[in-house]
Amino acid sequence: MKKLNVICYIRAAGPNVIYQNISDTILSINKNINTKYKFYITTDTKLNKEKIEEIILNNSLTDKLIEIRVCDESWSKSFNTFFNNFKEKTEYILCSHDDLIVRTYDFFNITMNEISGHEDEIGWIGFTSDSYYRIHGNPVCQSAREIFCKDRGSWPCTFELHNMSPNNYDESKLDMPKRACKVPGIFSHFNLIKCSNLEKIGLCPDWGNYTLLIDEHWSLQTLIKGLWTIWIPNIYYDHPLRYNERTVQGLQNDGYVTQCFTDYWGINSSGLSDSQIENFCERFPNTNLSFFNKKNTYDYQYLKN
Repeated sequence: MKKLNVICYIRAAGPNVIYQNISDTILSINKNINTKYKFYITTDTKLNKEKIEEIILNNSLTDKLIEIRVCDESWSKSFNTFFNNFKEKTEYILCSHDDLIVRTYDFFNITMNEISGHEDEIGWIGFTSDSYYRIHGNPVCQSAREIFCKDRGSWPCTFELHNMSPNNYDESKLDMPKRACKVPGIFSHFNLIKCSNLEKIGLCPDWGNYTLLIDEHWSLQTLIKGLWTIWIPNIYYDHPLRYNERTVQGLQNDGYVTQCFTDYWGINSSGLSDSQIENFCERFPNTNLSFFNKKNTYDYQYLKN
C-alpha cells in the first residue's frame, strides 16, 4: 500500500451503535476530506461489520477501505494495535467518533494550510463542534477543553461562548477566534494528528472501554512533550447525532477510570485549585504545561502571529 496522507480510524462499538450515524460519519468524511485517504474501522460484532460493509458497498467506497476489524477490545487497545500496524503507512491519523457529520469541505487541506511551517510543533488538532448551541440553542462548549485556564470554572460557557450564561444562547455574543490557535486540550470526537508526533506523545492508556479522560490525558502529554494542541475554528462538525436514540445515555463510569487518571498523574481530573495546578506544573519545568495557567480560554493564542 502506497503511503497515504490520512488514515481515518473509526471504532463503532458498544450499546449505542446506530447504523445511520455510522453512514452519516463515513459519507460526510468522504465528501469533505479531499485528499488521499482510506478508512480503518473496528467494531465488536459480526453483525456490525456486515452492516458497515453494506454502507461501504452501497456507496461505492470499497477502494477507500483498508479493513473492518471485529475485536472485543477497549477503544485504547484497538487504537494502539491499529496505530502500531499503520503508522508507517500514513502521514496523519484522523480519529473520529461514529456519530458525527463533517460540514466543512476540504477540511484536511484547510488544516494543512493553517499549520504550515509548524507541523512538527503540533500534537492533537481539533475542530469546532457547535451543534449544542447552533441546533439546540444551548451554549455548551465542545470545541476545546479548558483544563488549567483561569476561567475553567465557567464551563460550559468557555472559549467562543464566554460572553454567555448557561442555557442562554445569544448568537450576537459568539466570540470565535480568527484562525488556528493553541488550546489546553481537545475533545476526542474528531481529531487529526501527525504520526511522528503521536509517537512522541505516546499511545493511549487502557483505562476503560471508551475514551473517558483520554482527552485530558493526551492533552497533558502533548504539552509536556513540548508540543501544542491546536483548534482550527473554521472547520465544523455536528456531534453527537441522534442522542435521544441511544440505548445508554452517558458513559458508564464506576470511578475506575477517574482513579486510573489520578494514579497516573497524581492529581484529580477536575476541581483543582490554583495552587494544586501550580504545584503540578512545577513537576514538569521547561515544557508547555504552564502556558495557559494565567490565561482565560478566550485569550486566544494564535499559532501564527
